[in-house]
Amino acid sequence: DIAQQELCDHQSVGLVEQCARFHIHCSGRLLAEDPSVFDEKINTENLTKCLQTLKYMYDDLALNNHTCPNEAEFRGYMILLNLNDDNFIWDINHLRPEIRHSAEVKFALSVHSAIKCNNYVRFFKLVRQTSYLNACVLERYFFQVRSWGLLIIIDAHCHLAKQSLETRVKWRMTPELKTLRRRKSLGKRARSAITCIFLLTHGHPHDVRRR
Repeated sequence: DIAQQELCDHQSVGLVEQCARFHIHCSGRLLAEDPSVFDEKINTENLTKCLQTLKYMYDDLALNNHTCPNEAEFRGYMILLNLNDDNFIWDINHLRPEIRHSAEVKFALSVHSAIKCNNYVRFFKLVRQTSYLNACVLERYFFQVRSWGLLIIIDAHCHLAKQSLETRVKWRMTPELKTLRRRKSLGKRARSAITCIFLLTHGHPHDVRRR
């Protein structure tokens, strides 16, 4: 209704911000649910629409010299949701200095730097240090970062073929991994199983019986 009526004031901004926080919370809290209960793709699409609407609303209000107290927070979410796409850099350069230099935007840029440098250690350190909602957004990158981390470790300790990591890596989410990924409480056997499947996905067989 807000979008259709083209409302743009602090009250409507607050409502859209609440909707965005709800979808972010769902992305982390309901990940373990069955796809018939929670559709991650639809939730991400709705979150993206909320953030896109907020982006336009913030820009329109700024033209009339009106600022929103939570703008830095949601600008940070916009960056975190698009860490694999560098197009957001253009938007950052056109933000007001107080938003561009805010703690929320600086944190998001730090995570982006860790992703671009394949620095999996720094990435997970930042996840542990951040807020709950930021962590919910970042959870979508865990498989990607762990995959790069595994290949970096293999590359450092094994003298295999000298092909680059970029040509060796394959982002494949098997049905088994997808099922185990949704389980919040993993026992020792389940953790061993997901490790083996993860390694097999990347072409490195591992016998769990050795453990």
